[in-house]
Amino acid sequence: MFVPRYYESLEQLHVGCQPNRAYYIPASSERDTSVDRRLDSDRFQLLSGEWDFRYYRSIHELDAEVRAAHASHDPAFWDNGFTADPSEGYTTIPVPSVWQNHGVDRHQYTNIRYPFPVDPPFVPEDNPCGVYLTSFDYVPDEAAPRTFLNFEGVDSCCYVWVNGTFVGYSQVSHTTTEFEVTEELEPGENTLAVLVLKWCDGSYLEDQDKFRMSGIFRDVYLLKRPERAIRDYFVHTAVTADHTGATVGIDFDFYDGAVVPVTAMLRDADGNEVARAEAVPSDRPAVLDAPAAESVDDPTGTEAAFVPRAHAEFSIDRPELWNAEQPYLYTLVLEGSGETITQPLGVREIAVVSGVIQINGRPIKIHGVNRHDSDPVTGPTIGTRQILADLKLMKQHNVNGIRTSHYPNAPQYYDLYDRMGFYVVAEADNESHGMNLDYQPDGGENRLGWNKRIANNPDWTPATVDRTRRAVERDKNHASIIFWSMGNECAYGVTFEAALAWTKGFDPSRLTHYESARYVNPNDAPHDYSNLDTHSRMYPPVEQIEEYFAPGDDGAARGDGGHGANGHDGRYEDGSGVKPYVLCEFCHAMGNGPGDLEEYFERIQRYPGLVGGYIWEWCDHAIDRGTTSDGRRIYAYGGDSGEYPHDGNFCMDGLVYPDRTPHTGLQEFKNVYRPARVVGGLDRATGSVTLHNYLDFLPLNQAVTLMWELYVDGELDSYYLFGDEDDDQLDIAPHGEGTVTLPGLAIPEGINGRITIVLRYLTPKATADGLMPELFELGFDEIAVPTADATNQLVKAKLALAAGHPADWMVDYVDDEEIADELRHRAAPVVTEGEDGAGLVIAGENFRYVLDTRTGLFSRMVFGGHTLLARPMQLNVWRAPTDNDQNIRLAWQEAQYDRAYARAYAVEVDAAADADGAADGAGSAGVDGESVTVMQDGKLVALEAQDVPGSQDVTIRARMALLAPAVQPIAHMDTVWTIHPDGTVMLSMDVTRDPVFPFLPRFGLRLFVPKELSRVRYCGLGPNESYVDKHRSSWHGVFEATPVTLFEPYIKPQENGNHHDCDWASLQGDGVTFAAYTARDDGRGFDFQALPYTAEEMTVKRHASELEAETDSTVVCLDYRQSGVGSNSCGPELRKEYRLDAERFTFRIALKPED
Repeated sequence: MFVPRYYESLEQLHVGCQPNRAYYIPASSERDTSVDRRLDSDRFQLLSGEWDFRYYRSIHELDAEVRAAHASHDPAFWDNGFTADPSEGYTTIPVPSVWQNHGVDRHQYTNIRYPFPVDPPFVPEDNPCGVYLTSFDYVPDEAAPRTFLNFEGVDSCCYVWVNGTFVGYSQVSHTTTEFEVTEELEPGENTLAVLVLKWCDGSYLEDQDKFRMSGIFRDVYLLKRPERAIRDYFVHTAVTADHTGATVGIDFDFYDGAVVPVTAMLRDADGNEVARAEAVPSDRPAVLDAPAAESVDDPTGTEAAFVPRAHAEFSIDRPELWNAEQPYLYTLVLEGSGETITQPLGVREIAVVSGVIQINGRPIKIHGVNRHDSDPVTGPTIGTRQILADLKLMKQHNVNGIRTSHYPNAPQYYDLYDRMGFYVVAEADNESHGMNLDYQPDGGENRLGWNKRIANNPDWTPATVDRTRRAVERDKNHASIIFWSMGNECAYGVTFEAALAWTKGFDPSRLTHYESARYVNPNDAPHDYSNLDTHSRMYPPVEQIEEYFAPGDDGAARGDGGHGANGHDGRYEDGSGVKPYVLCEFCHAMGNGPGDLEEYFERIQRYPGLVGGYIWEWCDHAIDRGTTSDGRRIYAYGGDSGEYPHDGNFCMDGLVYPDRTPHTGLQEFKNVYRPARVVGGLDRATGSVTLHNYLDFLPLNQAVTLMWELYVDGELDSYYLFGDEDDDQLDIAPHGEGTVTLPGLAIPEGINGRITIVLRYLTPKATADGLMPELFELGFDEIAVPTADATNQLVKAKLALAAGHPADWMVDYVDDEEIADELRHRAAPVVTEGEDGAGLVIAGENFRYVLDTRTGLFSRMVFGGHTLLARPMQLNVWRAPTDNDQNIRLAWQEAQYDRAYARAYAVEVDAAADADGAADGAGSAGVDGESVTVMQDGKLVALEAQDVPGSQDVTIRARMALLAPAVQPIAHMDTVWTIHPDGTVMLSMDVTRDPVFPFLPRFGLRLFVPKELSRVRYCGLGPNESYVDKHRSSWHGVFEATPVTLFEPYIKPQENGNHHDCDWASLQGDGVTFAAYTARDDGRGFDFQALPYTAEEMTVKRHASELEAETDSTVVCLDYRQSGVGSNSCGPELRKEYRLDAERFTFRIALKPED
């Protein structure tokens, strides 16, 4: 082999590399070099751009080519004089990028499984690779004669040559590798050759849930440095007990161990100098005798050490302290040897007090997200514009934390985390999840034997510690980093004991984190968890959180009771209690979800020791493959590239789509984590509410102002925006409560109906950072106002009038002409037998309906000459399984829910029945003798029900069942249809479900309504899709839409677009309105959905871009209820209270067509 096989050697992880150091960009004079402003530094030379490139399917193919070239005395690709010839397969590729996005190799997505044989440290012999070539001009700088070559990200490993000379090798894809190339560079043109291999032994530690992509995917650049200069520095901040003072200390290490004079300055946000100090060299013998870090032979990255050879320190009186709500940053300026380093600096202190995590002496709650580097076009190559879009969207949706799952991000972007205010879990590039999938005769995961081959194998200790050190040492000077995470899902053993010990020894000021410490082999010697500061879990049911904090036999909190694991249980080693609890992943946001955010929020607030957590995850991962002919975006996921193995659409698990359009789950998250909440409802006597401020540092009035809106039966009645004169009452301390009067609120005494107040939390002014404009909504509360009759009065009036029960109260809800018309046309419908003998024809003055006696459901409905049903009505229990239904889906299909249909055993007709008894009370709203006074021809006229001839209904009773092939009846139904003279159809269905079956996805009617009726209006929870467990981003109102806009385009089609707790819904068009009204005795609403696609279509298609809409109809579902959506794609089972599993229930609804 023409290169040493470092890529399969645990002893040679890095060759020729510089020791780890903090990320910084020096310049010859003071200037801002943060983020993209590093391009302004005169000591920074970016080498990214278009490079020559050639892909090889196997390194042996390249090896043969190299041997042949040298045998012919021709240059190989790294040699001087080599030309990248397109006829030999060379093309160009942008650096940074990944080669799978440029026409070679193929995309592959896996979650847990390794995409190659599991034989560590060996990787496939035919290891794909890419040759990268570029040339650049180099101009020496006498003031900065040393030059360092930096690679910020290469997957999976690289060999590097400069001007034909081999300068080194490195791995660990997501961390910076630096080579000194001073001796190799020449004035003028220089060449750089890089060989990148797809796999290396490090790939066993990079088994993250991601697309497997390869290449130089982050920037490459040169740094020019003085002969003697700062090599590394470490900033430490401490805050006095009363928080009125702070100390900033900086330790320095230097190239060649040679101390140079350094002046440290601190500037405030306005640029004013706050403090200044000169660095003082250390006189400690251990420091004086320590070798220079770069002189240490360190092939595993674990030997060279940061040596504090000098120290500077200054104090700040009344400092502005950093936190995620007030991310105040000073600027640290370091001057020495003709070079200046500047960096944003936040002053803050982290502590754990009685098991509670505090920042600057205050308990905090984290509502964060896991964030991968992911773009549908560029893959893991992320630009500043994209990450700024991510972070802005996060802040606008009340996200205050980021877990860099599961690897370090590009180093320049941590300045943004500091600046914008996020609590960061900085995670090492380490995951060996696939080690728990060794073949076992009984199948499944081998969690208790998981750690054997890597995590508890001393041979892998250097590689594990190296990855931890590279993460910690690079990013150690960022205030936003609260936790150092050792990695993700590797199990636990001696390797992580060593990594944790090093981390706590190097940086005791931060907290350590590692969820997978829960998994060890029961035959292991006892493990050491003493350097682990937190207990972390993924997706625990909330009951297990409660168990953790519940008292044990010794009176202290009991800790984690195992639950499939046998390692770290969260208790302190001395038995004094439990460590702080972190939900490093929870509320799996795959597809239509999550539905359990509120349950976790409640526990996070209940237990001080539960700091909060990080939703899995921020964005859907996908490959953009253009658009369909009708403009729909085509996104590819696992399996779409013909790869094996793959894990399908499990990468579609974010709060935003790949293009960063928010899912409704992000809206749900935003409102669950709103800045404040109403406690205890409205005090009608005073027109006031009590607010709880959930912010950790800000008084409420510094973060929000208020606007209230009064809704009466879904219609906006009045509103009020707080002014400056109202803001004093919002001066509520963090975590405090206060009474707030709602100015101008007037709710008439004796008013009935569904009355609600929506209290909106708005930004009082545009934020200085431009993230949010003035009056940007941060969330809302919906407050139900108790009334004597909470039934929607419009619905009540409509149904009472349809039943022939007029009353004066209804004139406020239905216009006089409609009342008069309803009472004028009360001729009893006529029932006849259909021509085919399998139907009943019910004909009235303006309608003709056909009820199929085989199904007990209507097969045709015509009103005013308009067809209302394009196809026969169906009884429906199936929904297109959501990603969170993927476990229960098998049970649903075994129960044949997807094939279920209605059958009628017997159908009986009671013609001309009295309206009161027609539907067992369904829809009755009065008694004979009631009257209503209306305006007719300019005069008030009293109309009485008994004076109206033919005020009679038709009642049809059906004994029915829900059947499916190969199984017993799923449910039996006693059904009563009542057809009023005006064409209104009342349904009352008593359902008895066989409890042996799994809970139902839904239960209700499915109607195929002609496409011409395309204007949708509904009164219920909107405007976002809503379910029994996922509705916190919606409020009760009247909303308008179309079937297209109601559709939520999850990349893998699934149930979507439902609206929970609807009082009424209608489709309108072609001169007719077809409406549904709740007819429940308790006034509660129904679930409503109107989409272009059937559940069957959404079940079988793999991509939203493949869906075919119904050509003639809109698919309308009117459900007693749907089951909730939960987060069971990776989280706990759907909670019982959100399952439709009642053995008995009654479904009541009214269908009312109108001209």
